[in-house]
This record gives sequence, C-alpha cells and structure tokens, in this order.
Amino acid sequence: MTMNLLFCSLLTLLSLPLTVVALWSTTIALGLVIFFSFSMGTLEFVGIPQIFPKFIAEFLTLVLFLKVVYCRVFRDHKPINTFGIAPLAMAVTAGIFSGLTHGVGIPPMIFFLRDLLKFYLLFIVLINSDLLRREIATLCTLIVALFAIQLPVSWLKLATHGFDEWWIGTVHLNAGGLSVLLALFAVSFLIAFFWYTQKMFLLILIAFFIGFSIIGEKRATLFFVPMLLFFQFVLFVCRERYGNHSRSRRRTGNMVSIRMLGVTFAIIILAFYFVARTIPSLHPGKKVWGSFNISHIITLTVKYNTRDQVDIVNKKGERGKMGRFRITEEAFKRIWNAGFTTTLFGFGGGVINESYLLGNDKNITFEKFGILGKIPGFAWMLLQAGIVGAICLFFFLARMLGMAIRVYWTETTTGGKIFALGAVGSNLVFIIDYLIYSKVSLTVGVLTPIFFFVNAFLYKKWKQQYVKTTPSKELSYTPSPGPVIETTE
Repeated sequence: MTMNLLFCSLLTLLSLPLTVVALWSTTIALGLVIFFSFSMGTLEFVGIPQIFPKFIAEFLTLVLFLKVVYCRVFRDHKPINTFGIAPLAMAVTAGIFSGLTHGVGIPPMIFFLRDLLKFYLLFIVLINSDLLRREIATLCTLIVALFAIQLPVSWLKLATHGFDEWWIGTVHLNAGGLSVLLALFAVSFLIAFFWYTQKMFLLILIAFFIGFSIIGEKRATLFFVPMLLFFQFVLFVCRERYGNHSRSRRRTGNMVSIRMLGVTFAIIILAFYFVARTIPSLHPGKKVWGSFNISHIITLTVKYNTRDQVDIVNKKGERGKMGRFRITEEAFKRIWNAGFTTTLFGFGGGVINESYLLGNDKNITFEKFGILGKIPGFAWMLLQAGIVGAICLFFFLARMLGMAIRVYWTETTTGGKIFALGAVGSNLVFIIDYLIYSKVSLTVGVLTPIFFFVNAFLYKKWKQQYVKTTPSKELSYTPSPGPVIETTE
C-alpha cells in the first residue's frame, strides 16, 4: 500500500510537466510517446518500474486527444475523424456489457478499455492534426533510430547471455513475443524498400533483424518470415503488373518475375534454414547450429501448439503450459459451455487483466478458467468479449489492412509505394499476432504507437483518394519518399 501510494504521488507530480509539454508542442509530445514506448526495457533494467514509461506515453496520448477535441470541436467547429471506430466500439461495448452482466467490477472494465483504446486515441490525434514536413521527418527519424538501436543491444545480449527469450532490445525485459514481432515489423518495410530500389545493404539489414528474432529464440520466425514475405511479394507482383498507374507493366512484370522472385525465395529459404539450425529447440541435438531436421520441426510445431495442460512442474518451477491452438479451443469451450449470452459477449471486459494494480498476476487466466500459457489475442478477446468482441476487433485490424492495400494499389510515387507496401506488411504482422500468436501487440504498448502512426498517415492519403472533401486548408498531400502531410498556410 505504501509503495502504491508513493507511485501515485510520483505520477501525479509527473502529470503537470507532461501536460505543459503536450499543450505546447504536439510533435515533442508524440516523440516522447514513441521514445518511452521503446525504452521500457532499458528503464526497468536500471531499476525504474514499467509503470513510469507506460504512464508517460499513455498520459501524453490522453492530453493530446483532449487537445485535439478542443481544437476541432470547440475552436474550429469541425467534426473529428474517427476512422475504424465502429468495429472497435462494438468490441468495447461487448466487453463492457458482459462485464456488467457478470459483475466484473468497474476497475477491471476500465483496464479493458485502456488496453483497447489507449493508442487508438493516438491515431485519432494524428489523423486530426496538421503536421509539417519537418515534424514528420523528425518523428520518422526517431522511429528509425529506435529500431536500429535494437540491433547492437541484441548483440550485447548475445555476447553476455546467449540465446534467450528475455531482454528484448531496449523495449522490454520479458515480453518475449516482441523479439519476432519487432523484427517482422522492420522487415516488412526493408523488403519493400529493397524491391523498389535493389540496394544490397537492405538485405544485410533484413538478415540482422531476422537475427534479432533468432537471438530472442523465437521459433515463430521460422514460419512468420516466409508468410509475411510471400504475402507482400504477391501483392507487389500484382501491383506492378496490373496496378492502375503501371505504364510499363510488361517490362516491370518481367523484372519482378525473374530477379525479385529469385531473391525473395532465396531470403525465405535461407531464413528458414538458419533459423532451424541456430535455435536449439528446433532440432534433436538441442544445440546452436545443430542438424536440419524437417520431420522434427513439424512434429515439434504441432505438439507445441496443440499440447494440453500438463499438471507436472518443470525444472523452472513452472506448471506446464497449453499450446496456443489448444488455448483458443479451450477459450471457445469456456464461453460455449457458459450459455448463449456468454458465447456472444464473453465473461466481461477486464476479467483476466493481469495488472498488479487490480491485485492480479500473470496466472489470472489459469486461476479463473484453468488456462495457462501464451494466450493469443483472439482467445484473450473471446474470454472477455465473446465471439462478437473477438470478431469485431479482427474487423478493425482488417479494415486497417484493407486501407493500406488500397493506398498501395493507387500510389504512383516510388517512395509512397515503399511506405504503403511496408504498411501492408506491418498490418499483417498485427493480424497474425492477434489471431494465432499473442496479445503483445494489443496490451504491451511498444509497437502499437508505431502501428497507429503508420496507419494515420495512410489514412490521410486514403481520405484524399476515396473520400470527397471540400477544399480547405486542413490537408494538403505532397508526394515524397514516405507520407508527407503539410498545412497550406
């Protein structure tokens, strides 16, 4: 109680200067949100609890949102753009409705709202703000730098701790899924850059980020990298052959079919081979650079993802965990057996929130439902908001992906196509994570601000292309290597 009171006092003291910063400069506040989202691991390593960087990022987002509401509604008398709000609002409503009917309590439901909305508010801020070219360039440079610094930090980890799921760059100490998700996020943009520029140093960077995931000992790299590259490559081929603005489709199509096809499949095959040999658990010898055994990989993958609850305690003192596919199956069984209403709307938003502020821990899902393991986001939503909430949240992510694909298909500049194709990949990463892998992209708050940053500027381009608007000084798009939004003042 004393420690919580101390934390609350310190956070209250922080709120005043943070409010001043957000009101004074939107760009600086956005930069701080991104910086502290990527610094949780480093700060925790030096003894600063995660609650402080999380509070800074989320509090600044809230103040920026209130600032935008005031400026748009009360000062300029304009409506607020709320792209994607319908499916997200339905998911939230399902969780709140079931929370009220199951007596979950107000605090857990507030934490449920926080998990789903905290950085969507950042998206609202970005799509309703006018940022100059230099401001966007500054934020993009910061993002690139924060991604780049993960590589030397991972090499330091390899030299001092070897291959391990914990200590994920500067971003986190124990959210192991970030090792593969952060790498995939970076690779999605790097491969798009390579396909349009053919610069060889990009292949080296792709190899480094795949290595980042390997150092984190993430077996999912074996399947997610080929899945991501294949989807992006198919879209790249279709766009360059059949896109609305392709003037030399035959020449471009030949280039794509021969050179890029060969390079892409070489990346996929080499990535699969090196991941399979360097992660110890992926071969019978259980050592780095062991044998390449496809049969063992298939058997291990099926068993790992479909295994049932194991009652024995392992060497680390942990109870055996279910596989991810089994967890999704069990989550559906729990809501199905609880009746029609619970099947539709779940057991209540926040019912399995792990925050220690609620008196819970990471075993809360096991304590309430007998499910222990790394729960995918879809199963996480099933338990809290039922089929309605889980599907609505999927539709929200799918709508973002659809917007990215439409922008990519109609973009004419090379820089714009690179950015849009990279955004397609990053959206796919979030959907894969949500459906079958983890809830990290939803709840941890490391990649989520970047995800919404990317989609916010795609939205502004999409709005120009697909929504009829009257001329105003609100937005003006200037083609450039990446998204550029400028005021016309």
